[in-house]
Amino acid sequence: MDGYVPLKFAYVGSAAHTHDLLASTEGYGAIVGSVKEEISALREGLLKIDCMVPFNVVELGPGNGRHTGAFIAELSSVLTFSKFELIDYSKTLVDLASQRLSDVYPNIEFNTSQADLEDYESNIEFGKGDDPNLILLFGNTLGNVESWKKSLQHLFDGMRSNDILFTSYAIYDPKVEPSVYLDGYRTSELRNAALEPLVMTGADTSSVEFVVSFNAEQSAIVGKATFLSETVISCSGKEVPQPTGSSVRCFLSRRFSPLVMKGAFESIGFELLAHVPSADQSISYLMAKKL
Repeated sequence: MDGYVPLKFAYVGSAAHTHDLLASTEGYGAIVGSVKEEISALREGLLKIDCMVPFNVVELGPGNGRHTGAFIAELSSVLTFSKFELIDYSKTLVDLASQRLSDVYPNIEFNTSQADLEDYESNIEFGKGDDPNLILLFGNTLGNVESWKKSLQHLFDGMRSNDILFTSYAIYDPKVEPSVYLDGYRTSELRNAALEPLVMTGADTSSVEFVVSFNAEQSAIVGKATFLSETVISCSGKEVPQPTGSSVRCFLSRRFSPLVMKGAFESIGFELLAHVPSADQSISYLMAKKL
């Protein structure tokens, strides 16, 4: 493979709008997870801490805000929150999410900011004040970054003592046929969203073969675009020829063994409060406190 596009670029500029369409599909909903199951796992974890105090709720990567809206509808029955902050790499998406959520919940103040989970040279700043932060990270975000362990450490470093991280990730089971994992990825909406960063470079994607496969060695779903004819893309202001047959990895989405995730969280310094698989064993919800 000749190159790759970090998945975060599938959420910025015009790509934010193709992602918005993708996030509205049924297949994407299956990848993100069930709000009912999320709330159930959250309840389990809250039993182990003092949940009578108000939280600052911070969501990293709210996408288009649709899932966040459904989650908020149930969240008030579980805990009290004083603020709700939306943080995303994409300004376009975080503004879209904020507007949608403000329309539905006019009594909640939604603050927005931009941050990059993969920018290890800068700190991610969460809610300030005395109340602990409940940080939400849904949709297998840790599986979609280039270095998930470095990103998890970066997230941990930005948290304060007693802050809570509530996340979800895609489970890898070697006994499951890869075709099961690929079902939600073979749609026109996902193809368009995956190729939009190439469109933004000026590439003619009508002559691109897009293939989604499963890499067992990395336990990851991989989307690859191969140019069937020579094309030219614009990169950092330079015209870069792409010869026929060259390819670009458009995304890589890892799945994880629960034992691997448990070990990674505990080795960094988290205390696990809940670690619950979904009913179909495809997603796990993990809640952890920074000691």
